[in-house]
Amino acid sequence: MDFYSDKQHEELIKLKEKYKNQIKILIGAEFDWIETRKEWVEKETKRRHYDIKIVSVHLIYLNRVYYTLNSRDANFGETLKLSGNDIKKFVKMYYKNVRDAANSGLFDVLGHFDLIKIFNKDSRYFSQEDSWYKKEVIKTLKVVKKSGLKLDLNLSGFRYPCGEQFPSKWIIDDAQRMGIKFLIGTDAHREEALDYDLDDVRRMLYN
Repeated sequence: MDFYSDKQHEELIKLKEKYKNQIKILIGAEFDWIETRKEWVEKETKRRHYDIKIVSVHLIYLNRVYYTLNSRDANFGETLKLSGNDIKKFVKMYYKNVRDAANSGLFDVLGHFDLIKIFNKDSRYFSQEDSWYKKEVIKTLKVVKKSGLKLDLNLSGFRYPCGEQFPSKWIIDDAQRMGIKFLIGTDAHREEALDYDLDDVRRMLYN
């Protein structure tokens, strides 16, 4: 795990202790849900101590190959073609993986719940108003509720073609009615994005 080495993890533990009277530091990691390597994923979640473990689905497994959902629009379209160009089937594959991750009992937070919409601006691939889509979302929210996971209210979507947070506002509203809790985050990969639109999302969540 070159991107998150043991040395870096040890440094975080030292910083957490050093600044404990000034700021609350939580040590966390985001894990990919890899459907064909569940035992390895479980092993990695338990290999080190984390205060927060986030699980996200970024990959779709087709023809014995993993394809990334959030790399480029062209890649998304090509992967959709490999699934038979059936968007309903494709979306259902995604949400099944999300449910499997939630049911694993290994994590604390479910990352960017509806990442499948990342390139779906102006309903390019599917409509969130379609009954089959809403049914799939509600089915998945019920699993999240039962699992006790928090939902990641993720602002990175504003930096992607979908142009809105993950999850969509109607999903946030339904999740709140079900009593699901949220963890607000910017999914920042750069320092300047750390507090990206946090005030706006707080208003969205609490008003």
